[in-house]
Amino acid sequence: MLQVTPETHELRHQQMPARRFHFPGVPAEEVPMTQVVTLTLDQLNCIAEEDNPSSPYLWTAFLWIDETDHVQLRTPVESDDRLLLSSNLQPGQSASIPPSVGVATYSADNLGQAFIQVTALWQAHDFSANALQDGFKKFGTSLQSAIQDNLLGLASSDPQTQQHATDEVEKTVHQAVYDAIWNGLTAVEKAMIGDGQIKLDSEIGTAYQVFRNIQPKQQFTITLGDLYRGRLLFYRDETQNGSGLVAGPSVIGASGWGEFRFLFSGGDGIIYAVNREGDLLFYRDHNQDGTGNVADPSVIGHGGWGEFKFLFSGGSGIIYAVKGGDLLFYRDHNQDGTGNVADPSVIGHGGWDALEFVFSGGNGIIYAVKGG
Repeated sequence: MLQVTPETHELRHQQMPARRFHFPGVPAEEVPMTQVVTLTLDQLNCIAEEDNPSSPYLWTAFLWIDETDHVQLRTPVESDDRLLLSSNLQPGQSASIPPSVGVATYSADNLGQAFIQVTALWQAHDFSANALQDGFKKFGTSLQSAIQDNLLGLASSDPQTQQHATDEVEKTVHQAVYDAIWNGLTAVEKAMIGDGQIKLDSEIGTAYQVFRNIQPKQQFTITLGDLYRGRLLFYRDETQNGSGLVAGPSVIGASGWGEFRFLFSGGDGIIYAVNREGDLLFYRDHNQDGTGNVADPSVIGHGGWGEFKFLFSGGSGIIYAVKGGDLLFYRDHNQDGTGNVADPSVIGHGGWDALEFVFSGGNGIIYAVKGG
C-alpha cells in the first residue's frame, strides 16, 4: 500500500484592489477590496508502498462555503484526471505536484465562512479513459452536494454528530464515484475485470482540511488517512493451492465496519454482523468479485445478539452461539435478509464458555480450543 503525505506550502491570503471605475458621488473608500486565497499542494512524500512500481496521481477539490451557506466547488480540468506524479515512486522518495492539480485560487469581495480542501490519492493500474473521467466529474459534484446536504452536521459542536456527517459524505462520494466508473465501462471491460485480466486503478487514501480565519502564508501538512481503516475489504486467493500472492484488496464497504461486536461470513456472499445495539444484521455481497458496495443491511435479529461469548456461522443459514456456558443453535431460514432469527435450541449443555476459541469447519463440524 502506498501511504503518502502531500505537503502544502503557502495558503496565501491577500487583499487586492478591485477594478476602479469612476462613479460620480461614490467616495473612493467605498470601492470593495477583492480577497484572494491561493492553496498550493507542493509535494507528495512516499512513506510506504505495496505496489512496485508505484504510479500515484491525485484528485483534488477546493470548496468554500459562502456567506449564504451554499457550497461552491473548484476542481482541476478533466484532462488532468490521471496526471501521474511518478511512474516509480519508492519509500522515502518525493514527487512534485504539478500546479494544474495542486494549485487553486479563489477571489471574491467576501471570503465566506470556510474553505475545504479534499484530496484523493489513486494508484494507476489499468483504466478506461471515459470511465475514469466520469468518476472524476462525479467526485467533484457528489462532494459538493454531499457537503451541502450534511452542512449542519459538519458544523455541529458535537463530535459524534460531526463524525456521522463526515461518514455520510465519504460513503455518498465513494458510492457515486464507483457507480460512475463502473457504468462507464464497456461490457468487454467488465468481463475482463471479472476474469482478472485487467485491474482498475485503485483509490489509496483520502484527506481533507478545513480552513477558517485564514492567515497570510500558512504552511501545513495534509496526511492522507488510510483508505482501508474501518472499511470492508475484498481479497481473492486466485490459485487456492498455496502459490501466488493475496494482495491488492478492493474496498466494497464504506467506513464503520470496524465498529461491530461480531462480524462473520454465512457463505454465498452473505455477511452477518452484530451492531452496538445488539441487533443481528444481514448483508449480501451480490457480486463477490471485488466490485459493488455492500451496504443497507436488514435487521434479522432484534436485540441481545451482543451478549454472546462466541457467535459464528455453520453454513446453510446455521448460526451457532455460546451464552452462559451453553451452545445454541439458530437458523436463518430465508437467507435473504427477511424474517427474524430467534428461538434457539440448546445443543450443548455447560462448559462452552470455558473455551478459548470455537469455530465451524462446515458440515456440522465445530472446532474448539480449551484455555490453559
